[in-house]
Amino acid sequence: MEKIKVYCLLTAGQPLTTETTRLLFCIAQELMRNGRKRKRVKSDDCDGTVSTKFKFALLNSWVMGIQFLAELETDAGMTTVSFIVRKTDLNPDRLTFMDLPPDHPLAYPENPVFN
Repeated sequence: MEKIKVYCLLTAGQPLTTETTRLLFCIAQELMRNGRKRKRVKSDDCDGTVSTKFKFALLNSWVMGIQFLAELETDAGMTTVSFIVRKTDLNPDRLTFMDLPPDHPLAYPENPVFN
């Protein structure tokens, strides 16, 4: 099984299951692919939203990616997770360059933001 490439910045609440982490990764891919900033999450394990502002974040000076925020209600209680996914991992085809539509927020970043 391939390793899930989600790097957690901050978690408040209950720990995530492997299945929920995998779901967050898939939703991050979908948001990136469609240029959307928010998506509702509903599964057997959780219910909530995942959102992004398409800003880059840096983790421990060695992992840089796009930051996402998940606010989820689980059977164990409310969980908020801030996480990053590397831009190359967001591409389902694993290409170095992504074919983004011209109106996508990351198509032509004039002033990239590094947190």
